[in-house]
Amino acid sequence: MGAPQPVPILTAEPGWALRALAGLEKVFLEDEIAVAKALEWFQEGLDFADALHLASAGTANQFATFDGKLARQARRMTTLKAVSL
Repeated sequence: MGAPQPVPILTAEPGWALRALAGLEKVFLEDEIAVAKALEWFQEGLDFADALHLASAGTANQFATFDGKLARQARRMTTLKAVSL
């Protein structure tokens, strides 16, 4: 009997699973627009937590992070003035 295998849909399509979870009747999102944008960036290869953090910046002009890679991605993907601390 070996180790349990991961559920294929979660390992192959995590974006689909997150969208399905967000669509459940009892699930309420704090900021649907930010989550939708984060899922879009996640599908483009950005880490989901980073994508949500970036999308949650909303209408800010600047974005600061300790993550140099995220700052570079933010400058490439948005009009924010992103800086790495």
